[in-house]
Amino acid sequence: MKKFIPNYKNLEDAAYNRKPKRTPLYEHLISAGIMERMTGWKFCHYYFLDKPDYDAFFRDYCRFFPEYGYDTVTYEACITDILLDGGATARIWIILYTQKRNELK
Repeated sequence: MKKFIPNYKNLEDAAYNRKPKRTPLYEHLISAGIMERMTGWKFCHYYFLDKPDYDAFFRDYCRFFPEYGYDTVTYEACITDILLDGGATARIWIILYTQKRNELK
């Protein structure tokens, strides 16, 4: 089998509605916890240490994408942690979650 070589140009071509050399594989967001289950690598804990080791976390996080056939590494961090009560969109989910939890009691 031919070795996979990621190429962001495939995704760029698709975004500009140009025919890429091959269809790019892209995910908007992949859970690092799911990555751990798929690969067996244990790296999520590095992110949640008292003094996070971002180098160790992102080493395995970024390694996942080319090994699983992705052309780019995607990363998204939510800003809701810095907003009062998680911001407007988080507030409704907290209310719905609390209601559902109370119904199950």
